[in-house]
Amino acid sequence: MATQDFNLGRNGQPELNLLLPKETLDQPLWKSLFRNIDDFLFPKKLPPLKLTSRPEPVRDIWGFYNYSGRGAFGSTVVHMLAIAAIIGISILGRRVVQQVQKHETVTLIAPDLNNGIPLPPAKTQVGGGGGGGDRDKFQATKGKLPKLAMEQITPPQIVVRNDHPKLTAEPTVVVPPQIKIASNMPN
Repeated sequence: MATQDFNLGRNGQPELNLLLPKETLDQPLWKSLFRNIDDFLFPKKLPPLKLTSRPEPVRDIWGFYNYSGRGAFGSTVVHMLAIAAIIGISILGRRVVQQVQKHETVTLIAPDLNNGIPLPPAKTQVGGGGGGGDRDKFQATKGKLPKLAMEQITPPQIVVRNDHPKLTAEPTVVVPPQIKIASNMPN
């Protein structure tokens, strides 16, 4: 923020003598107060004011000139052109050059099932280990379902990584209380 500089007098005081007449600077305040009250209560008679100016004849700026017909027509034409330009640009801009797609044909051939040779039986039984398609070496668990709770502290795990935890919590599954699950089903 800039500061405003003003010219101070020779002794560092503002030049008040330029604002007031010299006689009023030397008078006490009560004298100027009485003079102002006297001027207010008993105003001095001034000579009559002679008016020498006359009004210049001009057209009335608030008059009725009937410009509405031409103005309304011109405004309507401009608005119609603007709306037509907007619609035209949106329609022309919508045209997108599309490449002609070639129709691909696929010929399906049915296999002949009469010539099929059955596979010979395997010497060993095929088995991949655990269940669920994860090809795990461990068999799928045949234990019980985890307890149902609204908050899960410990999730159920197949592989227990810590045999002796410091804080134990039973594995739970988050289930709303409205859901009823049969607990007498064999696993």
